[in-house]
Order: sequence, then structure tokens, then C-alpha cells
Amino acid sequence: MENVFHDYYFRIQPEVTISDLAALKQSEDELAQDFITRFKKLKMKCRIPMEERHFIQMAQTALKISLRKRFDGMLFGDLAKLADKASKYEELLREEQQRRNSSKGTYYKTRSSSSIHLIGVELEEDTEGSE
Repeated sequence: MENVFHDYYFRIQPEVTISDLAALKQSEDELAQDFITRFKKLKMKCRIPMEERHFIQMAQTALKISLRKRFDGMLFGDLAKLADKASKYEELLREEQQRRNSSKGTYYKTRSSSSIHLIGVELEEDTEGSE
């Protein structure tokens, strides 16, 4: 009974290694904020002492290509700043994509028939006086 209790309440969480963090990548449909939150959670399980700037660089290189291009060579003080900048840039990219994809309407020049129909109108004059 004691073993069952210990197995249930004292589960040993597996440690995360540097190679686990380095293998982590942002998926194409994942928001930068969500990816960095996932990275932070795994980083907390990593027991290997390392300077914060190295973790930031790892997270930066794990971002999808459009974000890596934008932030290549930039230094961030912490992961929160990276997440903030990446989220803002992602929003700009989404807005730009929406503008490209939005239908602005297609205008067609229709051929109008140039034939003119003349209508003859006969006016009936009052002929009361002539009767």
C-alpha cells in the first residue's frame, strides 16, 4: 500500500537536458507566445546551470523561419521581451496576409449595348373646339 502511495504522490519528473531544449521547434501553426511559454516550462525542468542569454538564443533559433529572419542578430534581455516582440511581429504578418487575401472586389467592364431605341410618341391634342 505504501508503494502505491509513493508511486502516485512522489512521481519523479524527468529532467530536461540542453539537447531536449535545443531540439524544440515552433510549429508552423503555433503562436510565438505559446511556443515561448512551452519553452519556459521545459526550461524550468532543466537542472543544468546556464546563463539566461543562452536560453534566449536557443528559443530564438527555435522560432519559425519568418521570425528568425526578423530577429536574427538581435539581443533580448529575457524571454518575455522576445515573446512580446515576436507576438507583435506575428500580428503584423497576419494583418499583412489578411490585406493580401481580402477581396477588394473585382470590377468588370461590361459591354453595354449601344443601340438606341427610339420611341415614337403621338400626342393627342384636345379636339374639343373642333368638334
